[in-house]
Amino acid sequence: MICDYDGHNQKSVVESQTKILGPEFSPCGRYLLYRTLHDKAGQTLFLYDFKNRSNLNLSDYMLRRCNYIVGKNISTAVFGRNSSEILFAKSNQGTTSIKALDFGSSTVRDAVSRQQYHIHTCPTYSPSGHLTFTSDISGREAIYVEQNG
Repeated sequence: MICDYDGHNQKSVVESQTKILGPEFSPCGRYLLYRTLHDKAGQTLFLYDFKNRSNLNLSDYMLRRCNYIVGKNISTAVFGRNSSEILFAKSNQGTTSIKALDFGSSTVRDAVSRQQYHIHTCPTYSPSGHLTFTSDISGREAIYVEQNG
């Protein structure tokens, strides 16, 4: 639901038969990133384009264009430094890693250098442009800043 600052002129942007999670506007304001939760199928990433009034299933896009299987274990999805990059946390065999989808090159890459055997979640960029995330790298949960990102 989108509305004026005072709650008037409400408009439904996206409707679903399943739960909708984590809506986030792109830095340019043209896109809305969100996830849907399905009982058995897990989560699916979607990108709504306000200009074209169209919905893109990002999970299918990554499979077709990037040859990357997202799977059903996505815990977080946010826009990166610009509207052409999406960061998401994906669980696989006890490890949660942060990946970056780049629309320009149609690639999915590791966004954090120390991925193996750790749980990385909640990616975001600091005002200075460094990737910031939570992790258990030190043996306990803490906030980290990726200096090479």
